Amino acid sequence: MTQDEIILIQRSFSRIFAQKARFGALFYERFFALNPEARAMFQTSITRQSEMLIEALALVVRGMRTDGALPPKALQMAARHGRYGVTPDHYAQMGEALMDTLAEVLGDAFDTETREAWQRAYGRLSEIMIAAAAEPAPDAMAANRNTS
Repeated sequence: MTQDEIILIQRSFSRIFAQKARFGALFYERFFALNPEARAMFQTSITRQSEMLIEALALVVRGMRTDGALPPKALQMAARHGRYGVTPDHYAQMGEALMDTLAEVLGDAFDTETREAWQRAYGRLSEIMIAAAAEPAPDAMAANRNTS
């Protein structure tokens, strides 16, 4: 990511954060329209899930770096998602729902440059999260060492 892309994302996120309840509700509405079966994966209310989505986005957006590294908490979140049954296909659907939601909430501010920055950032984020979710949990790694 370039510094300019990071700035675009951070600026647009401040507008999203100001409408976080609407953003979260729209995101999950779109995601479940793409994958109705995924609704069963969520044990909390959509209101709470929307709050957690915004918290996760804020964590990633605040921690953005040009080298694409994620904050350690984001990697822990990725591992949890793997345990919840989130698949690479889910990440693609989430990306589509995210872009649609960004377009609606940001309106004209979601110009070509901002869209491309978000697409690039989400692409990188989903790659990292898919890889992190595929790795064994630390407890499983410790158990594997103890049985060898």
